[in-house]
Amino acid sequence: MTLVFIFFLVASLLTISIGNFFLTIFHKKKSDYNFSISEEGLIGIIFISLFGLILNFIFKLDQVITSLVFIFLLIFIFRIFKENNFIYIKKLIFHSLIISLIATIFIAFDNVNRPDAGIYHLPYIRMINEFKIIIGSANLNPLFGATSIFQYTSAMYNNIIFKDVGVTIPHALVGVYCFEYFVRNFFSKENNNDYFFKIFIFSVASYLLIEMNRYSDYGNDNPGHLYFFYLTSLFLNKNFSLDNQRNFKLFALISLFCFLNRPFLILSILMTFYLWISRKHYLTIFSFPF
Repeated sequence: MTLVFIFFLVASLLTISIGNFFLTIFHKKKSDYNFSISEEGLIGIIFISLFGLILNFIFKLDQVITSLVFIFLLIFIFRIFKENNFIYIKKLIFHSLIISLIATIFIAFDNVNRPDAGIYHLPYIRMINEFKIIIGSANLNPLFGATSIFQYTSAMYNNIIFKDVGVTIPHALVGVYCFEYFVRNFFSKENNNDYFFKIFIFSVASYLLIEMNRYSDYGNDNPGHLYFFYLTSLFLNKNFSLDNQRNFKLFALISLFCFLNRPFLILSILMTFYLWISRKHYLTIFSFPF
């Protein structure tokens, strides 16, 4: 169990670091919204997933390739420790320790066999690890047509450090990141006057505790739903101004990730299109969410 805790700690530091890098370079400098460390982790998972998907067109995502990617990501950890102040570094380490502890407990009590994993989740992850993208893979197994981008997320965590155990890491991280985000926002004083937002946050946090408290349920559905809950919270959060072009582009990226998890969540894409029209972002070519 100690080894599992260490795996989660390393994975959390790596994930948050890449999220912090992405937000700092492309977003934070032109936005007054303060992202929490858990949000940096959620954004980091999106970036790793999309990077894995693009990379799979050229290479098979075996342990050599994924290890090289994560070694490259270590640069961002050193960058954070070099450029950020001591207060942020202290928060990052403390946050990762808490996240890792909760994730370890979360996964330790799972003793239920989920048939979906054996039927098509794990076989598809293995195919990603052993081959480049196979056009028409659903002809090999019709259920391969029901996979999500989160299989690429899991495949990216299968490296020399975590071995094949790594495919179980990102599901737990997403669940714990989202839980921390919603609980922290509920007790935050920033939105005390926005009662509708508080009710929404409380409802989602309660739903997570009641319906998403078993790791065995975290297949393709839960990660997509969790990101959709997060996307909706940004839509309702008055501090996250969607008139800001940088905020809108990030919103579009998260909505795309929701859709790539579950096509049923196309509502997120429609929500983004509505904002693109209603907030008149279409008037500026640079605001188009390429």
